[in-house]
Amino acid sequence: MEFALRYAAAGYGILPLRERSKVPHTGRGVHDASRDDSRIREWWARWPNANVGLRLEGLIAVDIDPRNGGHIDALPEQLPETCNAKTGGGGSHYLYAARTEGRVRRHFPPGIDIKSGVGHYIVVEPSVHRSGEQYVWRDETAPWAVKPAPAPDWLYEQPPEACGTEGGAGGKIPEGTRNNSLTSLAGSMRAKGSSEKAILAALLEHNREFCVPPLPETEVRNIAASVARYAPSPARGQADRLTELAQELFGFGRTSTDELIAVRHNGPNVALVLRGARDALRVTLAREYRARYSRTPNASALGNAMTTLAGFALGSKRTPVHLRIAEHEGGVVLDLGREDGRVVCVTPHGWKLLERSPVIFRRSPLTDELPLPERGGGLEELRALLHATDRTWPTLLGWLIACFLPGIPHPVLLLGGEQGCGKTTRARLLVSVIDPSPAPIRAQPRDVEGWAIAAGGSWAFVVDNVSDIPSWWSDALCRAVTGDGLVRRMLYSDLDLCVLTFRRAVALTSIDAGALRGDLGDRVVLVDFEPMPRGERRSEAEIEHDFRGAHARILGAVLDVVAAVLRELPRVMLDEMPRMVDYARVVAAMDQVVGTSALRSYLSQSGRLAADVVEGDVVASSISELGTWIGTMGDLFKRVTPDPPARGWPRSARGFGARLRRAVPALRAMGVHVTIGERMREGVPVRIILSEGGGMEHSQRSHA
Repeated sequence: MEFALRYAAAGYGILPLRERSKVPHTGRGVHDASRDDSRIREWWARWPNANVGLRLEGLIAVDIDPRNGGHIDALPEQLPETCNAKTGGGGSHYLYAARTEGRVRRHFPPGIDIKSGVGHYIVVEPSVHRSGEQYVWRDETAPWAVKPAPAPDWLYEQPPEACGTEGGAGGKIPEGTRNNSLTSLAGSMRAKGSSEKAILAALLEHNREFCVPPLPETEVRNIAASVARYAPSPARGQADRLTELAQELFGFGRTSTDELIAVRHNGPNVALVLRGARDALRVTLAREYRARYSRTPNASALGNAMTTLAGFALGSKRTPVHLRIAEHEGGVVLDLGREDGRVVCVTPHGWKLLERSPVIFRRSPLTDELPLPERGGGLEELRALLHATDRTWPTLLGWLIACFLPGIPHPVLLLGGEQGCGKTTRARLLVSVIDPSPAPIRAQPRDVEGWAIAAGGSWAFVVDNVSDIPSWWSDALCRAVTGDGLVRRMLYSDLDLCVLTFRRAVALTSIDAGALRGDLGDRVVLVDFEPMPRGERRSEAEIEHDFRGAHARILGAVLDVVAAVLRELPRVMLDEMPRMVDYARVVAAMDQVVGTSALRSYLSQSGRLAADVVEGDVVASSISELGTWIGTMGDLFKRVTPDPPARGWPRSARGFGARLRRAVPALRAMGVHVTIGERMREGVPVRIILSEGGGMEHSQRSHA
């Protein structure tokens, strides 16, 4: 803080950077730089170990980095004495006062970088590099002690008639370099659209002024005529400027599925995809170019720049990118979906707002904004809006709390009840607590690809009015619980593949979803709603209005519970291990924190689900009352096959065995123990034991 205040008192704009980093703490980065004492004291009181960034307003910084081959001797001329520092990376910073006019040169040898203007900053003493080394001003040249020297002329781009100083003392061009120098000047002018006449005039003057001795006029005319044969290339100049602008504003990378992304250096830690989507880099870069150069880049230049930038991204390491919620250092980070990039970090010690996310998020057209959470709220506001009873509230709350923990499988929430009991409204409110969306309610998908695309854009969502769950969707739902993946051919390509992977929190609403397959039945939590009394019904507009007014308080209260659950989880021990053991541990921890009975409700539903699975499966129901039986799979198939076979009955003993294996967990929950042995010559041995009181009647009594 003392150093930051010292810089500010000398007239420099200061910003706080993350510890041992060049990344700003504030949401707008260098644009938040300030000379205000109170703001600086507030920043360093909040981040006492923050590095110090100095905005280059009216300044030019020459950054020499020997790790990338930079050396002071590689500069075209000697640097005047000025404020200079040893950087934490072992290089040097030289600080100069900029002219009020003129454009700073950008092209220097490798390892030498020139920065200038209010959009740039450098890291200054006493900041600490990630290596542990400190930034230090040399020889008492700190900018509060001495003023930066005026920038030398050679740091600026010169007009064509004054260019070409390299190669000789005093800016003269000696023999051996005259032809190349004039050709380079002519090419630069032609690329910018200059005519042959204009090029010739500039070359003749340049030749007379700088070449020692001057070239014959005929040779100069030949150079001008030769270069003028090439078409002007304004797109090439735009493409270069677009590429430089993109590198100045963004860092480039690729996701774990090789999707190419860019992330702003001094902005929200949100990935922009290089092609497609509403926030694609192509669109953003065109907007930034227009703002800087007051010209709209043409499509050819944009295309060339995007190809180059894609190469940068492909050459980087893969990095994880998250949607809405992410695990981080023993806690979770919640993306609020705001333009300023603020997030909430939740740990066992509580939750707090961060100006910039420590992890990279992506957003889709389905990502809506969450309110800034408020402290002091209670869960009762949410319970009242959901119209939850003592029976339904623990299950609803347990599923919601688990949604904030992305590292575990999340069971599918199945909301049932007759028409008019408010299933859809309650489901929409529940998922909107964590992941509001312009379209939180989705229609039942028709195929696997449609399901993957619909599910890929939101962390939590609702599929409404499910009437039947076909086998392909049952499998897809199961994979979404634990982490689904879909590989498909990329558009307009025969060889390239697009990989969609996701783990999601899914809620279904249904009057009657039909029979559940056994594997999905193990991954479902049920909530049945009673019909809403007429006197207690409210319009959706009223409910939505109340929810919006309470959302910030509800979110804060839920985050309090999530933090407490993270604190309690290491101490949770279960007496029995259900299929969704991670989810069971979360609701057990929540029960300890809130005083609910979510775990008991979750475990008690297994009998009912098992009965539904067996009743809806012709193979499982055919042996549920068979009693004790031992034989081969082929014998069992012949024994229980009806005449004529029922609809959906398997055509072979092999198919029958596959269906039976899938139903084994549900049958076991009903007291029917099926043991399937290894394959032998005479077939697969099967042993079925119906325990005392087992079967369908046993399950129905247990549920009752």
